[in-house]
Amino acid sequence: MEQAGGRGPVWKVNEGQVPAREAPCRSIRELVSGKAGCARGVTLRIVEIHPHSRCQGRTPHAHADMEEVIYVLEGQGEMWVDGQRLPVGPGDAVLVPAGVAHMTVNPTTRPLRLACFFPSPDAGRGWREFPEGTQRKEEGADG
Repeated sequence: MEQAGGRGPVWKVNEGQVPAREAPCRSIRELVSGKAGCARGVTLRIVEIHPHSRCQGRTPHAHADMEEVIYVLEGQGEMWVDGQRLPVGPGDAVLVPAGVAHMTVNPTTRPLRLACFFPSPDAGRGWREFPEGTQRKEEGADG
């Protein structure tokens, strides 16, 4: 991680320099954020969604007061957004409105890698999980 430039702090970080944090059914690398010590207004995470066969009980969540942009870097998956199912693949971007329950499922055996952007230095602010009825929703993601 390094800062460069003469007019103000410019932050450069390589994904390989950031340790992954394990969460249910996914690994998260927070490259840019207030927590990482480099941002005052944004968060960028690289998230790998584990294959559905390796994890059970993934639950939807929402960010109460901020949108999220999810960009698919690699792999195939399915977004569940407020009851709507959307197949996603490389190059797809999904805008999730503030407060809307969502999750991403990887129905394949290959990696599903995402870039997740939040317009806040604290992506966890206002985070809420929706465990009720999740198993039914997740099972539907497979077929």
